[in-house]
Amino acid sequence: MIENPSVESFEVSLPSAIDPWQHRRGEPRVFAFLWTLYMLASVLGSLLWITRTSVLAGSAYGPAARIMLLMIAIGATVLWPMARLSQLLPSGNVVKATLADLVIVALPIQVIVWPLVFLAAWPFQAVFGIAVLMFVWPALMGGLIALAQVMIRRAGPESVFALIAPAFFMALSVAGVLAGPVMIGVQRVQSVDPTRATVWLFSPLTHIFRLAGIGLSTPRPTISSADWSMLGAVGGVAGGLWFLAACLAHTGQKD
Repeated sequence: MIENPSVESFEVSLPSAIDPWQHRRGEPRVFAFLWTLYMLASVLGSLLWITRTSVLAGSAYGPAARIMLLMIAIGATVLWPMARLSQLLPSGNVVKATLADLVIVALPIQVIVWPLVFLAAWPFQAVFGIAVLMFVWPALMGGLIALAQVMIRRAGPESVFALIAPAFFMALSVAGVLAGPVMIGVQRVQSVDPTRATVWLFSPLTHIFRLAGIGLSTPRPTISSADWSMLGAVGGVAGGLWFLAACLAHTGQKD
């Protein structure tokens, strides 16, 4: 009688549990890489505008530069908050993680803005104002992200607040950025010159045109007190949000 060959027992290795922080393992390198790609696409898009004209004067680069600045502003004030608020919280200090994001976002912007003094032949003060604009608004959004994440961690991942807070703060950030364009549409601003209506101050997407001009015109050589007041106000609110987030993280952050 031939016996059946013995079947050796073996263990089936089950897949390990899904890591909820898998998408953040490479941070902030992954975010820096994606932001670099977005910046590169914005710059290349502006260069495509230049290829449409045979004029190589600085005035020809002005419209392309404004498109580039507008796209970068959208990325820094809309896409960045939406991306971070739709993710799980960092495993470490959320304020430090958001501060690292701010450095990644704001530093390359400054590298792109300042050469406009030479490339587009824009006045130094106008470029300086644009540089401030492109820092204080991302700083404001960064403070909002940090505050939202600190409050979510304090409330706990299973709380109702943790479920609704990302959508609330995301809507708040988008509303803040779109306030200017909406007000312009509602008030039906007649003047196409942004310098003649203060309503253009209330959004980075419209304030850019007050500082950088429109069409083939060059920016104003000086910046008005209203522009500086608005930039100072945005910077002050941004500093307050960062301070509040840091205090909450220090006094009651839940691990």
